[in-house]
This record gives sequence, C-alpha cells and structure tokens, in this order.
Amino acid sequence: MCSKSKDMAFTFTVHGKAAERLALRLYGFSNAVWPEEWFELPQHHAVEELFEFAFHAYRASELSGLLDLRLDMQPLATSLYKFDDIEEFDWLFDYHYALNRLRHNKSFKFGKANPRKGSAIFANNRNVAAGFFVVSTEQFPNEVAIPFFPLVFTFLDVLRPRLVEFRKANLGG
Repeated sequence: MCSKSKDMAFTFTVHGKAAERLALRLYGFSNAVWPEEWFELPQHHAVEELFEFAFHAYRASELSGLLDLRLDMQPLATSLYKFDDIEEFDWLFDYHYALNRLRHNKSFKFGKANPRKGSAIFANNRNVAAGFFVVSTEQFPNEVAIPFFPLVFTFLDVLRPRLVEFRKANLGG
C-alpha cells in the first residue's frame, strides 16, 4: 500500500472508529430517562460528545464518498416518546444535513420528551428524556429540531455497515 493510501486508511479508521464509539455512548444517552430535576446534568456531558460525533461521522462519510447519499432518519422516537412542543419547530430528518448543522451550530439546546410508558424513575417525579435538539447556524439562522435517537440510530444501523464495507473493499480491512 502506498503512503497516500496508508494515510487515507489511517484517517478513515480514526474518524470511523471515533464516530462508532461516540454513537454507542450517545445511543445509551438518547434512550435514558431522567427525573426532570436532573435534566440539565447529563446534557453538559452529552453536548460535547454529540458535537464530536457529528464531526467524525461527517468526515467518515466524506472520506468514503457516502456524503452524497441521501439518508432520511426514521422518526422512530415518536413511538418511544411524546413531544409536548413538536409543532413549535421545523424538523430536519436528513442525516447528513443534520450532522452539518451540528458541526456549524450557532445555537443549540436540548428539547425534552416524555416517555410513553413503563419508564418511571421515581413515581413522584416527572420523567423526561433528551428527545431532540434545536440548532441554528450562521448560514441557516432559523432553528430546526433534529430528533436525537434517530440521528444516532441512522449511523449505527445504516451508515456504519456501509463504512465497514467501504473499508474492506478499498482499504484492505
């Protein structure tokens, strides 16, 4: 393998593995239910990982030529959660556009979702989850909502297998 191919393989591997590691952590967070009083605490930790995930996942797609592939995220979270303010925002379900918005965000905030059933932490508290986030950028100042679980699920279920195939076919392993 020539030096340029080795560099490409190394760079692709770094981004692909980092996106995979972060996606698994975010998958757990996107499925977690918290007492509402705790809602701010986990967000601070997840935001950094979400931005880092967006950077690595986007770069892995770019290096593998999958960036032009239109991937619509499945709105699976609507069956898991109830969103009180769902009509307040425009929703973005294009996976790569969502990653790009995260990479260039000007404003960001998590939106709360209510678990539909069987997810009580404490019976006397209101239980919530980080169901979506709201993002704006310099280029696109209107806020859009991006569903959290479907973003991570799309990477793990749809994109990751394609990245593995790309690596096997083009980078030798």
